[in-house]
Amino acid sequence: MKAEKRKRLERAGWRVASAEEFLGLSEDEEAVVEIKLALADAVRMQREKDRLSQEALAARMKSSQSRVAKPRLKRAILLSRSISWCVRRLRRARPGRN
Repeated sequence: MKAEKRKRLERAGWRVASAEEFLGLSEDEEAVVEIKLALADAVRMQREKDRLSQEALAARMKSSQSRVAKPRLKRAILLSRSISWCVRRLRRARPGRN
């Protein structure tokens, strides 16, 4: 958030906080969220490096393009119960890699 917008909100009586503060996450929970967000970013960067379209990656993952789109991918990874599930699914998406 831009500093000016933050100041304007605070002057209007709003309290500005991080998502972690708002949700009351512990340090461990914050770490899990950060790992999952980093995983989503890494998937996007690798997809771009491999010159795969969202559709191609989705097909390899046996998923849909909309779930591979950046905001949806982050949401799917954040909501998944297990980071290892995400990693296994992504490994299957990369032919010749285990």
